[in-house]
Amino acid sequence: MESEVKKDKSLPLLSVCIPAYNHEKYIIECLSEVVKIDVPKNIIIIDDGSTDKTPQIIKNFINNHKNENIEFIEKENSGLVSSLNIGLEKTQTEYLYIIASDDIPNPKGIKKAIEYLIKNPNIDFFIGGGENFFDNGKKTKIYTQKHYDFFNLPFKKRYEKIFLDYPSPMLLQSTIFRTNILKKIGGWDKSIVWDDYPIFVKLLRDKNIQFVFNPNIEIVLYRHHGANSYKNTFKQFNSEIDALSKLAPDILRNKAIGKRLSYYWGWSLFRFKIDFMFYFLKSTPYKSWFWMIYYLPKTLKDKLWT
Repeated sequence: MESEVKKDKSLPLLSVCIPAYNHEKYIIECLSEVVKIDVPKNIIIIDDGSTDKTPQIIKNFINNHKNENIEFIEKENSGLVSSLNIGLEKTQTEYLYIIASDDIPNPKGIKKAIEYLIKNPNIDFFIGGGENFFDNGKKTKIYTQKHYDFFNLPFKKRYEKIFLDYPSPMLLQSTIFRTNILKKIGGWDKSIVWDDYPIFVKLLRDKNIQFVFNPNIEIVLYRHHGANSYKNTFKQFNSEIDALSKLAPDILRNKAIGKRLSYYWGWSLFRFKIDFMFYFLKSTPYKSWFWMIYYLPKTLKDKLWT
């Protein structure tokens, strides 16, 4: 059957936005698969002030792929959210795919997701699947039964659960967006440093925005390595509490923050990191402490941090 994707290479259908920062060891793997995406496309690479050889590797790649429509933007280090907003502002195509420069896209899966969106114009974004992969060669599925359960909830229940018990992760890298829906919600909040979770909160709090979750169509290999931002526990904690403080509705805010605090306390107890426990407590609004104490027994029982 003839593909639904239009073939006129002069009219890009998809923009691939690649935020890059100090990924000299990984970025060639990413770029080599991006150019294989069999969709009329342009590629927007945004380097966030890398201090390694990443910019030169990108320039060499562009020189060797002059038939590809690649725009390379270099800027001073100002964070991932800044790069994402620049990429969104530059995007003029109907669809947008975002992939970190240390991950590897699945060209066939991306094309299938776009074909689905073309056939279903009422759908605003498509969450596909993928695999985690590790330095030791191990691979696991990104999405689990918790994700199926979450995305199949009625709107009101899902809206509450995204603050109190959201399944982690929810990845930009596994999602194809209609560009207009990201622009409609204003892109990424400049005051929040976290990238994935806040944008899904903004999308999922609008019941008029429609999406599909189909992890059987694999879109990305999500790389885990020592420099992943989530492995900086202090930074990740501060990002989560800041996001919940700004995004959660008043009625859920303290409860949501308290539940995340119980997670980090459990993590600290399990690793005998008493100094972390006091740091997390000092960095959390006192109104959330009740909910931390409320959730802590279940967190410890279920070992939710593992």
